Amino acid sequence: MHAKNFLDIIKKYDSGFISLSNKNKTEKEISLIRKKLSTILMGVDYGVSKVIDSTGAEMDLLFVADKFQNAGLKKVLIRCGKVCHQDSILFFPRRKPPLLISTAEKEEDTPLPLKSPTPTSEESTYLAELEIPFLKDAVSCTNLDSFSGFNAVMRKSEAIKIGKECGINLNDLRAEKRELLQKPYIDDSDLPLEERLRRKKEMFFKVIDNIDLFMNNINAIKEKQSWYHVPFYSAWMGAIPVGSKHFSLGQILELWKYDGWTTECSCGGKIYVTSATGSLLSGCGGGMGYCDTCRTTHFQLKPLMKYVKPTLRYVEKKLPYDVKIDSLDEVIRQLKLLENS
Repeated sequence: MHAKNFLDIIKKYDSGFISLSNKNKTEKEISLIRKKLSTILMGVDYGVSKVIDSTGAEMDLLFVADKFQNAGLKKVLIRCGKVCHQDSILFFPRRKPPLLISTAEKEEDTPLPLKSPTPTSEESTYLAELEIPFLKDAVSCTNLDSFSGFNAVMRKSEAIKIGKECGINLNDLRAEKRELLQKPYIDDSDLPLEERLRRKKEMFFKVIDNIDLFMNNINAIKEKQSWYHVPFYSAWMGAIPVGSKHFSLGQILELWKYDGWTTECSCGGKIYVTSATGSLLSGCGGGMGYCDTCRTTHFQLKPLMKYVKPTLRYVEKKLPYDVKIDSLDEVIRQLKLLENS
């Protein structure tokens, strides 16, 4: 068990504390709540840590951090605070003052702004200065635990079951998180399916028609986050048991250039793969893409593993909170200026 500095995590991610102590609960009941809440929180992809006091003993607290930048942590902490019958939870939005938020059933959730940590803040004094009773003895936290690897699917299924027992619907939480995460990327959910598909295809060929411009300047795109994270609506991967992921402009360009997400078309053109779906367990499924010459759509491009494996490095990467995304047209305009300069 390695001790971690709270402030290092608080400054880097959205994070927060949930107190597990309750005068009406026994130590055994608190231990059970800890296990259930930890499973639920890891089931929606947050990192969970134990909290250690000055004697090295484990406190009746959970420290939670959004280490994969999934969004939605504040709402989840409030739900968990209510499950534990606590009066409030402490939430640290990244780079903003922390909030002490009421979780009482009949009261409004009124945030109470507290002192924000500065780059020079020291942990030993900062937590004390907040004057939060349940934090007064907190010294450090352990490693942030989360579900990962091939057992993550089974553990997340277990988390859904435990969530139902506690009155927390994990599928609803995941849907809310997806909405928050996709907002900077996609805001066309109210449009008819035909219009969404038309937009995706139009964007794809706008890139393909300028493919040399993008490939010649891929290093510049990788260095500029407002270009790299431009949403590429038709680019995604979904495979059992690793999950799903939408890709940005920079990521799909990397897949095309370095990872074999292209193949030859019977017309002599090049097929640019934009998605891969199926099951790695059965091998069913494949890639889908468009030809840059005849502009036809190709399905079931094999083998599936060829297209899924290089995407795994992107699965846990999320859109940075504080990046303003340029439009695709603006990126093309800027790249042309760059080439002509």
